[in-house]
Amino acid sequence: MQIDGYVKPDKEIALHQGVSFEYPTKYGDVHITARLAGRDNVKWRLAMKVHNEYLERRKNLDSLDDKESERRFLGIVYENLVIDWSTTIKSDGAEIEATKENFVELMSNPATSNVLSVFLRDASDETHFRPLSDEEMEGNSLKPSDG
Repeated sequence: MQIDGYVKPDKEIALHQGVSFEYPTKYGDVHITARLAGRDNVKWRLAMKVHNEYLERRKNLDSLDDKESERRFLGIVYENLVIDWSTTIKSDGAEIEATKENFVELMSNPATSNVLSVFLRDASDETHFRPLSDEEMEGNSLKPSDG
């Protein structure tokens, strides 16, 4: 079935080039360039399948450590979705280096944890990963001034 108006994500954008997202917080901004978190991202799907099996095993063993599971999940997000990231948020007055460990720490910090849920929603939205239509391109182009 072809849904009227639906445009598939562009595989080059979705899986290689990525899309940049900005998340302002009261502590500074977080910038993430990411791949699509969708069915076309096979690495993401497989990693989530393995992670869900891990969670199920832990549940069956009554071995639930939310912090460990959260850090493991954030590592999967970083490895399979994040192409690049940066932040203007400071830690002890110093800039935060864009490493996997710091991404996990920042996304699990209560001061910025809401960024993760918004980011995952954005990264799952196929409309962000499709080419712009001609009308959208015209709307985004700079128009000459009358002056």
